[in-house]
Amino acid sequence: MSRARRSRGCCRRRETVTSASTPGEVRAIDADIVRHLGWLRVERRLAARSLVLYEAAFVHLQRSAEATGVALREAQMHHVRRWAAQRHSSGLAPRSIALELSAWRGFYRWLGREGFVGANPVAGVRAPRAARPLPKALSVDHAVALVQHRPKGGDPALVARDVAIAELLYSSGLRVGELVGLDVSAADGAAGWIDAADAAAHVLGKGRRGRAVPYGLKTAEIKVRDFAKVVSRARAGDFVYFDPPYVPLTKTSNFGAFTKEGFNADDQILLRNTAMRLKARGVHVLLSNSDTPITRALYGLMMNGKKLFKVRKVQATRSINSHGDKRGRVGELIIT
Repeated sequence: MSRARRSRGCCRRRETVTSASTPGEVRAIDADIVRHLGWLRVERRLAARSLVLYEAAFVHLQRSAEATGVALREAQMHHVRRWAAQRHSSGLAPRSIALELSAWRGFYRWLGREGFVGANPVAGVRAPRAARPLPKALSVDHAVALVQHRPKGGDPALVARDVAIAELLYSSGLRVGELVGLDVSAADGAAGWIDAADAAAHVLGKGRRGRAVPYGLKTAEIKVRDFAKVVSRARAGDFVYFDPPYVPLTKTSNFGAFTKEGFNADDQILLRNTAMRLKARGVHVLLSNSDTPITRALYGLMMNGKKLFKVRKVQATRSINSHGDKRGRVGELIIT
C-alpha cells in the first residue's frame, strides 16, 4: 500500500485497506482516517481491540458523510448532529453513540493539529441522554429476613456487627459510604460519629453537608397488618400519619400497592372513612396523597356546612421516575 503524501495543499485521495471490523471485506477508507489510525497505533499505542472499535466508528462517520455528499474535512456541526441522530434512530444505544462521538471528536482534533480543518465540528455535539434505571430496593419481607439472619457457628462479634449495619442501613437511609465512616465519638476529621446520648448518627454527606439521623428508637413498634386495625387503639391526643399508595395521576401510572394485595379505590374510601372516625375521637390525623380530582372529591366532604378535612396543596420533589425528564416537583395534597 502506498503512503499518502503529507502535503496540506495536495488533493485528497482514498486508500484501499481491509477493515478490521469486518474481516474479509475491502473498503476504500478515507486517507485521513488511515493516517489517524496509524497515529493512534504508533503514538497512542492503542491495543488491537481498541483500534478495531475506532475504525468501526470512523467507517460509520465516512458512510454518513458520503450519504450526505460532504467531504470529511468540510463537515459542520449540523452535519454531525444529524449523523448522531440517525445513529440513534437506527437503534444504537446512547452510550454507544457517546463512544462514537468521542472517536470522531478525537479524529477532528487531530485534523486540526495537522492544519486540515479550522474547527472541530464534533466539539459541541452531545450524545442522547441515557435513561436511568430505577433503583432496586428490598421488599419488607426480604429486609426483615436479612436482619433476622444468624449464620450458624459465626463469630458473635461479627454477627452483631452485621446485624447493626443491616438495621441501620434499612432504618436510617444512610449511604454505605457514610455508615462505614462512622466513629464511636466525634473527632477531628471524622466523616461521621455516633451520639449515643442523642440517639443519632451525625454524618457528612455529599458536598460535606452534615445531617443527624435518629436511630435506636426503643419506643417504636413496627407492625405489619391492616391499617384500620393498627389505628383502632388510637386515643384522643394521639397522632396518626397515613402515607398510602397514591391515587394514580394517569392511566399509565398504575402503581397502587406496597403489598401483593394491592390498594384499590375501595381501600382509598376505607382510608378516608378511617380518618373520619379517628378525627371524631379526637385523634390528630395527617394524610398525604396525589393531587387528583378523585382525591379532592374523597376529602371534600361537608357536614353541617363545614368541611370535614382541610386540604392543602404542596410541591414535592420526586427523583424517581422511569422517564428522566418527568422527575422534579409535582403537586401533592396534605390532608388534616
